[in-house]
Amino acid sequence: MPWPTITLALSLLRATKWNTSFPTYPTLEPCICLTIVSVAVNSKSPLQRGTKSCQDLLSQLFVGIEQIHAWESITRAESECSLWLSLFAATSASWCSDVALEAKGANLMDRILEEFHIARTWASLEAVMRKFLWYPHLAEEWKQCWEEGMIRRQDRG
Repeated sequence: MPWPTITLALSLLRATKWNTSFPTYPTLEPCICLTIVSVAVNSKSPLQRGTKSCQDLLSQLFVGIEQIHAWESITRAESECSLWLSLFAATSASWCSDVALEAKGANLMDRILEEFHIARTWASLEAVMRKFLWYPHLAEEWKQCWEEGMIRRQDRG
């Protein structure tokens, strides 16, 4: 991912004042920007995973995703983008040493499997994920997070 893209994402985050709060009716853009920055940090500097700054970014992403999931009307493209954002956040939470964030990640993965029928097979979910930023080395972790969610779902059901 080119650094100008990351710089632009950070500029957009500053413009939306993401560090104070999300607007009452959020758009996908702040969440996309947070995810771009998180992907860049976590893929280029794996040692940064779980640091306080990464946890702060992830906490903000969870806030935005919760608000997006509460939308009453959503297009297919928005739904697929929300799914991509959600799987990234759920997987990223497992990298944190913060137990509360890890639990949020597991709960989000469970919610994905409950609300998105397309997410119940890896092939279908992968097809959606490939429409956005796709990283083969992160895809293995996304699949592992999905598998763990499927196991929890089977255990409950």
